[in-house]
Amino acid sequence: MAILNGDDGVVITPETALKLEHALGMPVEYWLNLEARYRETRRRLVEEAGPEHARPAKMPARQRLKAEISHKKTLLNDARQAHNRNR
Repeated sequence: MAILNGDDGVVITPETALKLEHALGMPVEYWLNLEARYRETRRRLVEEAGPEHARPAKMPARQRLKAEISHKKTLLNDARQAHNRNR
């Protein structure tokens, strides 16, 4: 649940990716690539925002959580679409 809730510090590990593969049928590599894309996008956004925005804790927790959830939902939606195209 922590992944879907957008909790800070939660990472899709190889073990989690394997569990997701078994549960949802998407390969481990897919989940690990999704995590890597998420981290890279987040890093880039912080870099573009400048040092004054480098600490996500400055954003109110509720707003930060909503942003994280929205971003992860977008990534999951992209994944579903890619999976459906590959069927």
